[in-house]
Amino acid sequence: MKDQVRLLQNMVEVLSEMNQRFLEDHRKKTDKHFPGIYETAPRFGRSMDDTWRDIPTITAQHIASHTDLACWRIAELRHFGINASPVVGFTNGVCGLRVRIKDANGVHFEDVAAELDALARDWHIL
Repeated sequence: MKDQVRLLQNMVEVLSEMNQRFLEDHRKKTDKHFPGIYETAPRFGRSMDDTWRDIPTITAQHIASHTDLACWRIAELRHFGINASPVVGFTNGVCGLRVRIKDANGVHFEDVAAELDALARDWHIL
């Protein structure tokens, strides 16, 4: 199980780094920051083939998996100089992914899909 978790974390790191490069390239080309994940508010869902999506694909399709969302958030936080990393865990045999954030307030964890769901309920768009 540890090898599977390590492999998944490595794969998440690759997509997060790709997303971070996208954010950096966008800033260089436009002199503006790309809209944040909570501003863009993609819907949580899976693709039919369970393919992971990068930021441009998420914004085009307006839907993202748990993994897609975590990778975007990690990239976004790192883009702004905040220490963020993936945390993979299992509950009842189901894999879960959280974002570990270390900042001036200490260490905390974020479930991006749950945050977006809460925002959607607050905005009454569900």
